[in-house]
This record gives sequence, C-alpha cells and structure tokens, in this order.
Amino acid sequence: MRLRFAPRPSRFHPQHALVLALAACLCSPLLHAAEADAAPDGAQATDLDAVKVQGARRTKATAGALGQRAELDTPFSITSVSSDDLERRQVTTVASAFFGDASVTPLSNDDASVWSSNAVSVRGLSLSTTDSSKLDGLPLVNSFGEWPVETVERVELLKGPAGFMYGFGAPAGIINYVSKQPTDDPLLRATVGFRSGSIGTAHVDAGGRFGQDDRFGYRFNVVREKGETYNGSEMDRKVVSLALDWRVSDSVTWDASWVWQERMLDNANPYFYLSGVTQAPATVDGGKDLSVDGAYIGVKTWAARTSVNWQIAPDWNASVVLGRSHYIQDISFPYAVVQNNAGDYKLTGYEMHNLVNTNFAQAMIDGKLQTGVLQHQLVAGLYWMDSKQDVGRLSGTSGCAGTVVCTGNLYSGGIDFDYVRQSDLDGHYRSSDTDQRAVFASDTLSWNNWSLIAGWRYNDYDKLSYSAAGVQTSHYTKKPVTPSYALLYKPRAWMTVYGSYVEALEQGSTVGTGYLNQGEVLEAMVSKQWEAGFKLEHARWGLDAAAFRIDRGANIDRVTDLGKYLVQDGITRYDGLELSAAYQANAALRLNGGVTWLDATYDKLSPSNAANLGNQASGVSRQQAVLQASYTPTALPALELHAGVRRYGSYYNDAANTLKLPAYVLANAGVGYRTAWGVHGLTLRGEVNNLTDKRYWSAVGIGAPRTFSVNATFDF
Repeated sequence: MRLRFAPRPSRFHPQHALVLALAACLCSPLLHAAEADAAPDGAQATDLDAVKVQGARRTKATAGALGQRAELDTPFSITSVSSDDLERRQVTTVASAFFGDASVTPLSNDDASVWSSNAVSVRGLSLSTTDSSKLDGLPLVNSFGEWPVETVERVELLKGPAGFMYGFGAPAGIINYVSKQPTDDPLLRATVGFRSGSIGTAHVDAGGRFGQDDRFGYRFNVVREKGETYNGSEMDRKVVSLALDWRVSDSVTWDASWVWQERMLDNANPYFYLSGVTQAPATVDGGKDLSVDGAYIGVKTWAARTSVNWQIAPDWNASVVLGRSHYIQDISFPYAVVQNNAGDYKLTGYEMHNLVNTNFAQAMIDGKLQTGVLQHQLVAGLYWMDSKQDVGRLSGTSGCAGTVVCTGNLYSGGIDFDYVRQSDLDGHYRSSDTDQRAVFASDTLSWNNWSLIAGWRYNDYDKLSYSAAGVQTSHYTKKPVTPSYALLYKPRAWMTVYGSYVEALEQGSTVGTGYLNQGEVLEAMVSKQWEAGFKLEHARWGLDAAAFRIDRGANIDRVTDLGKYLVQDGITRYDGLELSAAYQANAALRLNGGVTWLDATYDKLSPSNAANLGNQASGVSRQQAVLQASYTPTALPALELHAGVRRYGSYYNDAANTLKLPAYVLANAGVGYRTAWGVHGLTLRGEVNNLTDKRYWSAVGIGAPRTFSVNATFDF
C-alpha cells in the first residue's frame, strides 16, 4: 500500500480544532444507525462482541493526580500497549513498543545502542531521562538503559505536558510502566529465545495466591540475557522483580513491588553526530562492527514501592504510596563527530559515573458526590519527592590507545584501536539535591452528556547544585501553580469530543556532549498545550483524532568561531494533527494505523539568533505514518501473522536548517503459533525488524539493520 500525504498546510490555526469537534458531532447522526451494534442487549452486539479485537478495547488509564479513569473519558491523547502485544512482537525497548503510534519517533536503535534511555520523541519533543518515566506513578531515573518490559503489565504513554498530573516533567509526555500484579489463578510460564546477532534470553514468570481465602498474592519474574549484539558489542542483562499483595479486609488492601536490573554493554559502538556536513553522507550498513574495545556502559537500578488502599465507601477511596528508587550509571565510551561529507570522523572520550537516589510519597483521596443536577468526581492529594545525585570525581581524560589520534572513516574498516579509561573514580561528591512538594485537587463536574474538568497543582520546587569541592554553585526555587482544564461532550456512550488546556514546568536540561558549555544546567521552562479532538470506540472499529499546539522554551544551537553552545532563547511552537484508527474487518483480519502532521518552528528569538526565526525545529519530521495488520486464519486459529510498515519523514539536523536527512520506510513482520508440548501449552514466535534491510540515517546516527528474534514460551 502506498501512503500518500496531503500538501503541507501553511500553518496551524485554531479553527482546525473547531473542525475536529464539528466533524465528530456531525458524525453522530450518520452513525446513529450503527448504535445497535454497540448496544449491550442487541443481537448484533452479541455477535460482534464475540470477535476478539486486539488492542481496540480500551482499559483504565493512569492519569496521575486525575486518578484512574477510562481512556475514553480522558481529555488527552493516551497510547497503551499491553503485555500481550509486547510479547507478541518480542518488544525490548520503548521505541519498538510504540512502533504503531505515528507521533512517536525513536531516538535510539534498540538495546544494542549506547543511547537507550526512554529514547523516543513524542510530537517532536524528547522525553526527559529524569522526569518522564514512572513505575506505577513512582518517579524513575531511566538513562542509558531500557526499563525491563518483561516485568510490566502494560506501558502507558500520556502525551503532552503533564504538570497537573505528575508535577515537573518534559512537555513530550509521561511513560508509566504498570507492574505485573499477582494473579488469581496459578501461573508458571517460561520463555527462552534468541535474537541477532547471538543474544540468548531466558525469562520465568510465576504468580498466584495463597493463605486463608487466598488473601495473599505474589508475582515473580526473573530474566537473564547475554550475548553479542548485531554490531559487535557484548550484552549482559539480569532482572528480578517481585510483587505482593494482601487483602487485609473487604475494604483495605496492601501491595508492594520491587524491581532490580543490572545491564552492561561492553565494547560499545559510538554514537555518530552528523556535524560539519552539509548533506547527508552515504548510508552505512547498520550491522557493521564499529565496536570500540574497552568502551562500556553499565547501569544498575532498583525501584521499590508500597501502598495501602482503603475503600472508605462505595464511591470513595483513599490511598497512601511510598517509594524509593536507586540508580547507578558507570559509563566510559567515545562518541564520534563526522567531520565532512567523505565520512571522516573524530572520536571524543565521554565519562560519567552517577548515583541517584529518589524518595517519593503521595497521599490521595477520590470520590463522587451529587449536588443538584451536577455529579462531582473529586480528587485531592499531597505529594513529596526528594532526589539526590552524586557524581564520581574524575581525574584525567579518556582516549584511544594504539594510535596517535582518534580518527577514522565511516566507509573504511572497523574501529581498530582500543579505548582506555584514563580517569580515576575517586569516590563521589553530591552534585545536586532536588526537593518537590505539591498539593493538588481536581473536580470533574458532569451533567447530561457534558463534563468539565478543572484541576490545580501547587508545586514547591527547590534545587541545590554543588561543585566537586562541595561549594554550592546554584540555588533554584520555583513555586508555580500548574492548571489543567478540559471540557468533554459524549453524544453517544462510545464517543467523546473534548478540548483541554494544560501547563507544565520542566527542569532545565543539562547540556550534553558536542557543546562548548557541556555540563551547564539551563533554566527551568514552562510549557503550555492546547488540544482538541474526539475518540470513538465502537464494537468493531475505533477512531481517534487530536489537533494540538505546544509552546515550549527553545533550546537552540548558538554557533561561534570556536564551536557551538546550547542556549535557551525564544520558544519552539509545535502545531500538529494526529489521526489513528483500528478496524476489525472480520474474525480473521484486523487493521490499524495512524498519521501525524507536525509543524514545529522557532519563534520569539533574540536578535543574536534571529537567523533561525521561523526555521523548522531540529530533529522534527513534518509527516509520519504507520499501517499495521494482524491475521488469524479461521481454519487455523492457533496461527497469528502480523506485519507493519512505518514511514519516518525527513527532518533538519540543526536549527539553522543546513542539513536535511531524508525520509525512510521500515517494515516489520512476525508470526506466532500456539500448540502443546505434552500436557503443557507451547507458543512459538518469530519476529523480523527492518524486513528489507533498509540503510538509513536517523536521529541516532546509523540506522539498525535487519534483525530477527525467535522464542518459545511454555505454560506449565
């Protein structure tokens, strides 16, 4: 199927949101005849409900301070990927989990890449490694390593600023990992697998209940993964997780969970920056061994949480949650800067040894009450988070051994010199101490088919930074109120039209490698989002659409004769339109896909950066699209086939719009077959990514080659 795009509109206008709302309302009379299909008592509904619609039926979504509510009743765009889908496609990263969402762009190839760390952008904005990850609402630091998806029931993506729901955070959105919970029925499942180049995996998942009246429950997962990646690095990963619960009484439950992961990538491949080139260099085989002997990336992390939930009354619930996460990263590797169009590059050493401890507490109460014709859904709570970061004391610099200079060429052989860590990690020193306290409250007022959501969060943010000598270098405080407002209209039970406005304050980013001001902490920024759209959830099909505008403080490159600086100046405005749909054609075939159009430009710049005014924001594609299909033959229901094709649009690599990287298309395909091994269930799976072995440049440099994975799951 050829994907076609309409000509690019000149700009986004507020009337686009109105068009969406009117279109949804006008669809209601046309779809009225189909209402019987969705009616729970209709004969047709009985037939249609027998059709298994994978992923079409929405679940409850976690919306932070808004509490749990049906996705259909949230005034935001939410994508949720279940553990069934993660297993079916043998997903190992966030980027591959959201392959089917056209508004999500990978910033890392996969877990063979050095830059795996929530490495996606959403609506053109990158997620934060410090504020954008949550585990059942618990804040996570998730840098240089993927969270183990084997331990989660689903992965939720809340798009856009989430200031009211979660406090500080990047305007790209929030990824919430929902942990696997104890099962009511006994569960014992083992999976063994193999994937490119020679990585072996083993995973055991066990759960059940015990004690009087089955009051106690458990869920245990253990994962081991080891081998050589497709590009010559060495992977070694270990994971253990445990979840427990106790039904204390009919109204009180206690639960606790703990996840531990250790991940090491030895002889890591460098990240390639396309700097100093005016046109995209010739593409490189993604499977080429460019590993650097001696380079490595090590991550150790654990997260623990416990909560008590009390059902005070049928419509009222209270909860208290405590959590702590511990994160260590030990990194020593070079990154490569491409110097010219001929592919010559220079390696620069990069060292990092961080220790981050985060403590978290939240108390929340929610319930419903009636005042006249208005029904209220009230949520109120208190929030506290403390994060302390230590860094290693570095002396000397790392570099290359066996050669005079650390240089090479993309199109010649591999990297034939060793990378040697010259620095010594002599203990730690406290680099920052961040404290957040918040009070939040919201009310969802409902009458007839209308709902109005109004929420406010008062944040007390305090951050201290220190030098290696223990001297305080900065003290930043902020006490904003971040609001969230939304209006929803439900002309049918399966249809919602909405408009929303949210604000968020995000921590200032730390300038990374490749800049003369590397290590500088930039100021916190306020982001605002306006969104209007509709959601349709019918028996055999679903349709979502959203038009949005996000204003965010701009980080842009300021180029000088000595090099470039990353500075804050003006705003970046993201105007976009996204559309997604799912259709169950019959009992055997299901289709789903989506298209995203995005216009991201620099605005309100100072005179020193005026040359970039109106330019397309770097790293942002204007158009992206995806189409997926799954097929289960009626004559062979144990067999499941699926495939997907994704178009990634072209984008500029810099704020000055001098280097444009071309668009590319990737295709994936997989198969699953359910059978038996003796008295035990057996599921066999195979998956191929980048089916055509497409060579391409992406936001991570060299694109990944064709890779495959196979596994077998035994149910005991």
